Amino acid sequence: MTDARQEAKRNNIKLLKEANKILVLQCIMKLAPISTEEILKHTGLSRPTVINLLKELTDEEIVTKAGFSESSGGRSAALLALNGEKHFALGIDFEFPAVRMAIANMKGDIRAQESVVYPQGIGKEDLLPDLLRRIDRFIGESGIDPSLLDGAGVGISGVIDSINGISMNIERIHGWHNVALKSELEKQLKMPVLIRNDVHLLGLVEKRLYLGDEVSDFIYVGIRSGIGSITYQHNKAMRGDKGNAGFIGHTSLDPHGPRCCCGSRGCLEAYAGQLAIMERYAEQSGQHPDFEEIICRGKAGEPLAQSVLSEAGFYFGVALSNLIKTFEIPDVVIGGSPALADSPFMEAARSALRDYNTESLGIHLRLRMGQLPERQYALGGCYLVFDHMFSRPKLALTVV
Repeated sequence: MTDARQEAKRNNIKLLKEANKILVLQCIMKLAPISTEEILKHTGLSRPTVINLLKELTDEEIVTKAGFSESSGGRSAALLALNGEKHFALGIDFEFPAVRMAIANMKGDIRAQESVVYPQGIGKEDLLPDLLRRIDRFIGESGIDPSLLDGAGVGISGVIDSINGISMNIERIHGWHNVALKSELEKQLKMPVLIRNDVHLLGLVEKRLYLGDEVSDFIYVGIRSGIGSITYQHNKAMRGDKGNAGFIGHTSLDPHGPRCCCGSRGCLEAYAGQLAIMERYAEQSGQHPDFEEIICRGKAGEPLAQSVLSEAGFYFGVALSNLIKTFEIPDVVIGGSPALADSPFMEAARSALRDYNTESLGIHLRLRMGQLPERQYALGGCYLVFDHMFSRPKLALTVV
């Protein structure tokens, strides 16, 4: 056998071992606490392979013992789970003006969290240094040894280049263009940093914690300062070339409509984004309540709040109808604003969905409100870190 063929064989063996290791880890992540026998059954791997891989994962302090199974007369089996004390990640939900931070372990247990709301008029030159200082202080005050942090995951609004870790544009922040956020944070934090669309990460957490694999095809829409979405097909997220797929907030509903912060006219965000709703309410009332308060007023029957929310909900329903028809996916989850449930906004959205119906295409809509609470928004960045740690090699692996 030639040297080249021998090297190729060694590489193939190494690749297969890494793939099997990831499969075992995925099985534990999904089904823990779990016994070795159950891992054998779910992965289909041989006993020697599983035993050796479990030893490696235990030696690396990724997997740990988690008690014993209930005995049915014989010897109780040892149970395995992820080690919640040795591996942590920093998650940042950069929605703007709100920024939320959390540190969680591999099980998704949040050990520390903090949030800040920046003033609307702040520019990049003031915001970025302040954010870096706050992150440093947050880690220092978290009680978590920084050496145990495996990385940071950032969900950020606006247009991104997730491949190169660049925040290309956030219209709501003056001067925020082509910010090399990944390199800035890595230089400051001395750890790997990953950048993703903020709503994509909300959808990731919603799926993992509240939907599971049984809902394999769905559209997640986040109504935040802006509006974004992520589509899952066969349990796989459609991220797009640079990570901006599902940018529904800047789809054009009326080329002659109100000016959007992106410079175009008639974008969905100009009608239905949280900031747009707050601005419209303030223009007509002279008051400046936050988004949650406007929703409360609308639910309480205040005519102006109801009118503003209903108008926004109508346009949101029209845009959502187009999105559903485009992908022919009937399961839709609305997240990012839990208070919107049973509000005039959602009533108007549902009405618009009926008027611009999908029934003619045989699509029977199943619309639900997301269950993800605000305290878990930054958890998406933590999951991103751990998923990336165990994403190589990129093979199609399925726990049966």
